[in-house]
Amino acid sequence: MSELLMEGKTPENWAKQLLEHGVRVSPRLIRTRARETGNYYQLGNLMLLSPEQIEALLMPGRPQADQRA
Repeated sequence: MSELLMEGKTPENWAKQLLEHGVRVSPRLIRTRARETGNYYQLGNLMLLSPEQIEALLMPGRPQADQRA
């Protein structure tokens, strides 16, 4: 199975996981930053982010993604 399907999560899932580590961030903010930087995968209305893409969103300077699927 694809690594994206195994490790990719929706903005809602990432927000819950980050909250478990004491980081409060809304799914809406994750979605907005992902769109601004191109760090996401999308199929129809489904947005998935890999662990690497979430890390890129957390880094200062908002690095641009090389590609989007």
